Amino acid sequence: MLTELRQVLSRTAKEIVNTGGPILIVEDNDDDQRLLWREVKFLFGDVPVQTFTNGVQLLDYLKRKAEEGEAAKPPRLILLDLYMPKMDGFKTLDKLAADAATANIPVVVISGTRSDDEMEKARLHGAHAFLSKPFSRDQWVFF
Repeated sequence: MLTELRQVLSRTAKEIVNTGGPILIVEDNDDDQRLLWREVKFLFGDVPVQTFTNGVQLLDYLKRKAEEGEAAKPPRLILLDLYMPKMDGFKTLDKLAADAATANIPVVVISGTRSDDEMEKARLHGAHAFLSKPFSRDQWVFF
């Protein structure tokens, strides 16, 4: 089972790396945002990275890119905090899933919670994976 999971995640990671779009970080805490940015650069190399402090900013960015004709190059990955001002991660996941242009973008939820209920709720709202804060490089092994 673990071997199968690693193979699936490895394939997914290769697909993410080869898509060409940016990796988007949605995190309201500056320190966590910098840490995530550093880890993304370590894991994925020289990929474009955009940062946002809430779901509203993320969705505005995605809408603007679609209007500019850049929807053909969707983000490789969205790293999404659950608890943020203006629009939390759950509502953001719902909005992403409801739009055909964004429904297939892989989303990894990053949160301070370690609650199984919260993890399951995030999955039900469309998250592809879940990382708990504080996180370490070991948790990123699937990428």
